[in-house]
Amino acid sequence: LILILSTGINLRILSDYYIDMKKTGGRISWSDAIYELANWLKENKPSNIIATHWVFCRNLYFLMQGEKYIYDLSEEKHIEDYAELFKDENNIYLVNVQLSNSSFAEETSEKIFRKAVDITGKKLIEEKIFYQRNGEQVYIAYSVK
Repeated sequence: LILILSTGINLRILSDYYIDMKKTGGRISWSDAIYELANWLKENKPSNIIATHWVFCRNLYFLMQGEKYIYDLSEEKHIEDYAELFKDENNIYLVNVQLSNSSFAEETSEKIFRKAVDITGKKLIEEKIFYQRNGEQVYIAYSVK
């Protein structure tokens, strides 16, 4: 009985993922917009790629065939750490919009990142927005100048 219930629940979850993928291109870290993001990063060759959440770092790293390490700022909680990164204006900072708006959001590194931009007097530049198939924003690439 437990095996049947577990299998049924897993099939339901898998079905939901496939429905989302067909309708919107996926959700949160499983969006097919990550392919366009990876290609854009390869073309633009930033000094460093910095994600404000860990959830899509590995996927992006493998899609870029290990060309660039994706730094995960979800563990960084000190504004000084961000200020050091801001010195290189060719860095790209990635935000997963769906994650920022989801129930997973907390006192996230994205909020600390934005606060660090304000405190250091830098300007946040929106470089590119990446969309789901249904037109929803999923990723935003920023630079800091």
